[in-house]
Amino acid sequence: MSVDMKSFNWDLLPMMVTATANPAAGADAATIVVPAGKRWVVLSFSQSMVTAVAVANRYPYVQHRTAGGAILGQYMAATPQTASLTVGWSFGNNPAGGIVANNAFKCESMPEFECAAGDLLNFYWLNLQAADDGGIVYCVYKEVSA
Repeated sequence: MSVDMKSFNWDLLPMMVTATANPAAGADAATIVVPAGKRWVVLSFSQSMVTAVAVANRYPYVQHRTAGGAILGQYMAATPQTASLTVGWSFGNNPAGGIVANNAFKCESMPEFECAAGDLLNFYWLNLQAADDGGIVYCVYKEVSA
């Protein structure tokens, strides 16, 4: 069943949060898998990142794939995180997407999207360096009828 995103009354459903384990330095966080028999509407993703001194621009992005690996959606940050910074990142349906506040928090625009049971969700980093230290990834979603 598909959800009409514009006309559905989201207040009827509680927001839920799932989180990954804290990844090792230099590694992306674990994949979030939509459980069997469930259907989600993903609202936002967030992760903090402490970048090492290695000179490189790191770009975070959210990726949505089928269980078979086909990419259904990919949302990349418009601005990078540079070396030696600690930044909290948030991807979501944010009308002010791309705002940087004190270089400590960055908001990126990402539409809400539906996920079927078995779909795979990741918060990845382009140009991730071996000593970069990412935190736990949080995914906020609403569960809808499968």
